[in-house]
Order: sequence, then C-alpha cells, then structure tokens
Amino acid sequence: MSVILSNESAFATYRFSWTGGDGARMEVQWGDGMTNPLAFRHGFPVEVRNPERFGFKMPPTKKGFRDFAQRFADEFEAGEDDD
Repeated sequence: MSVILSNESAFATYRFSWTGGDGARMEVQWGDGMTNPLAFRHGFPVEVRNPERFGFKMPPTKKGFRDFAQRFADEFEAGEDDD
C-alpha cells in the first residue's frame, strides 16, 4: 500500500509531506537552484543522496517530482517497518 502524500508545493518549490509510521512529520522538497532534493523528518533537513534511484530527474516537473516523492516515501516507510 502506498503512503498518502499531501501536496504543499508553492511558487518555485515542490514539496510533499506525509505522516510516518511512528507519527513523525515527513517531507521531501526541491526548489529552484537546488541540486538534490531535501528530506525532512521532525523538521530536520537532510540532502537526498543519489535521488535518481527513486526516479528523480533534473530539472523535475511537478508530476516527475510527485512520482519521486511517492517512491521515496514508500521506500522510507518500508524500511521503517524492517526495524
């Protein structure tokens, strides 16, 4: 089952969020001038390394970034279940 994303995109920024399995607020974001997207957990940012493994392509389109965000969220939550 896929994670349900909330679209919080705004001018020149793509951002999708969801509530993690542990209740934590999760987000992925990309904006003009950024090389890689950022992932946030509890509001703390971390650059996503090798984002292409989740389908990220430069420059992202709205649909392309949403697809990336969905794959990232699904993989992240699947990994959380393994712990």
